[in-house]
Amino acid sequence: MEKRRLTYAGKNMVLMLMSCLSMWGIRPVEPLAQSRSITLSSTLSIEQKINSYWALIEKELNADLSLAKTYLTEVNPLVKQLNRDITWGRYYQLKGIIADRSLNIEYALKSLITAAEYFQKSRKYTHQSKVYLDLGNIFQRQWNHQKALEYYHLGINTLQKQTLPNIPLRVELYAHIGRCNLEMKKYFLASEALMKGEALAKKANLPFDLCDILYATGQNQEAQKKYLAALNALKRAYAIATTNHFDNLKMDILGDLSRVSLLLDSIQKAKIYGVKKKETALQLRDSNAVNCGNCLIAQAFFTENKLDSALWYNTMALDGALFKGRDTTERDIWVQRANILTQQNKPFEALQALEKAQALEDSIASGAQKLKAERLRQEMTIRRAVRELEEVFEDKFRRERFIRYAMLLTVFLAALISLFLLFKIQIRQKANRQLKQQNAQIEDQKNQLEQLSQVKDQLFAVISHDLRSPLWAIQAVLDTLNEPDLAPSDRRRWLELLHQQTAKTSVMLENLLYWAKIQMNSYQPSKKEFKLQPIIAELSEAVQLIFLEKTVLIKNKIHPDFTLYSDPGMIRMALRNILANAVKFSHAGQAVEIRAHQEPDECAIQIKDYGIGMSPEQLDKALKGQLSRFGTKGEVGSGMGLSLVKQFIENQGGKLLGECSTNEGCTFTIVLPLKTMSKGPILLHDIKTKKQPRP
Repeated sequence: MEKRRLTYAGKNMVLMLMSCLSMWGIRPVEPLAQSRSITLSSTLSIEQKINSYWALIEKELNADLSLAKTYLTEVNPLVKQLNRDITWGRYYQLKGIIADRSLNIEYALKSLITAAEYFQKSRKYTHQSKVYLDLGNIFQRQWNHQKALEYYHLGINTLQKQTLPNIPLRVELYAHIGRCNLEMKKYFLASEALMKGEALAKKANLPFDLCDILYATGQNQEAQKKYLAALNALKRAYAIATTNHFDNLKMDILGDLSRVSLLLDSIQKAKIYGVKKKETALQLRDSNAVNCGNCLIAQAFFTENKLDSALWYNTMALDGALFKGRDTTERDIWVQRANILTQQNKPFEALQALEKAQALEDSIASGAQKLKAERLRQEMTIRRAVRELEEVFEDKFRRERFIRYAMLLTVFLAALISLFLLFKIQIRQKANRQLKQQNAQIEDQKNQLEQLSQVKDQLFAVISHDLRSPLWAIQAVLDTLNEPDLAPSDRRRWLELLHQQTAKTSVMLENLLYWAKIQMNSYQPSKKEFKLQPIIAELSEAVQLIFLEKTVLIKNKIHPDFTLYSDPGMIRMALRNILANAVKFSHAGQAVEIRAHQEPDECAIQIKDYGIGMSPEQLDKALKGQLSRFGTKGEVGSGMGLSLVKQFIENQGGKLLGECSTNEGCTFTIVLPLKTMSKGPILLHDIKTKKQPRP
């Protein structure tokens, strides 16, 4: 921080010296353009090379400005190649600083404003605030305090966008705002800004910034003739400068302390501060400060009415001023010398001193007029440059506003078109949905009609084929029974045959009616709880009566208390069909076993036979109603029994499982959901895995 302050002070001194030389018509000798260039390693990336150039340029800014310009020219192709906003911002920032130190104010302003734009695009707000600080310094040196304040405040507002606050830069901005308001004699605003900067400097532990702000606070209080407050602030600044060895700043503070002490009639302290200023100036080899120190000591002795001592120190200051050259310090020394000689009653020598002072005043006034004219010319140049920049920005803003409005209008029109197209699409989709629904309804009606037609055709086919044969057989038996010479034993046998044919026809007719109801979706199950064992016993007797000549043993192994929650008619029909198939495809003397079992959420009824069985392909066809086979005694079937059972079981929320092997028999299991607890000897998984022995 101290290095930055010293650099800034040195830059101002160089600028003032060059301005005075140009005002007197003396141009400084420009250094020869050095053709030196740097050779960077080829292994470095473009960004690393650019960063190396930045470091070299910053190093040469205070040493060799022409070499800094050379490096800036060399880095330009690399910046173009990388083409990043932050790199362009840094390039124009350094370009503006070099132009400022070359007294090309107009070019410096254009470069720095361009740098601020690039930093804003890349969202590097700290760099952008530093550029605003440089712009404010330029306008403050040109005594355009209002414009300088605008840029200082713009820098503070830009720093607020930064996620991590840069407190040192904010403190520096507040210090410049305070000094700018002090130069404008707006003491209240200056105090407000300096107080904010002081609080931040204390919080962030920035001794140099705190010392500088306290020094400016003392000057502000002195300008308001608040000498005690000014003295306290200057003492605090002096203590910090002494502790941290800020010698240049301490030397300036000592001069103000000596002057304020004289205003408070503390002559001894004023002499002490003057002596300390002189000693510090001698250490720093600052001849102008040494002259100021001697002048302050002489003023203290003059106030104390020790005229010989005052004249002696005044002579020392005058010798130093004459050696240094004409300036306002020499004029003030001659005026002080005239006052001392007047008090010593030496009017002739006092008159000569006043004449010397007047000659210097005329020379300084002439130079001041030239400086004022030069400053006015620069101010006009700056105003013209600012006006041009404002026109460029205004034109750019108008173009951007036109583009923004055009984009908004385009988006609005696109939204309207999109809404219109969306509305049309929704209407079309709605019409398509309605058309699809109508087509689906028509298709459903068509399928229903086709299904009804198939049901009708199949019903007539079954009636004409499967039902007609048993009826002919019954008619033949009845014709035989009508013969008068029929023996009693034959009549009994024919009656049993008639009973069997009637039972078979009844079963077939019942299956046919159930099948028709399912096909026409008119069957509604009626569920209730009932015991299964009595139904199995009844069906066993009926089936054995139908297949009386086979002597197949039906083993009813159902627990007497086993209950079901289902449609009893459906269970009867299903069990009768499966049981009849088991007997029909079993040989004489074999057995059919019936079991019932229970799991936590379902129960199963298993019918197992040991007959001729069937292959898996035949089982699949039988479940679809596409298989019709003859029994072991040549019995004829309709082929719809298993398919009908499967449809009824699934209509009840259950399922029909079949396991068949050729010549080993079949096992059919009806699985139904449970509602009440049932009793059974084993669980359902035992039904599927347990192998029953062949009787």
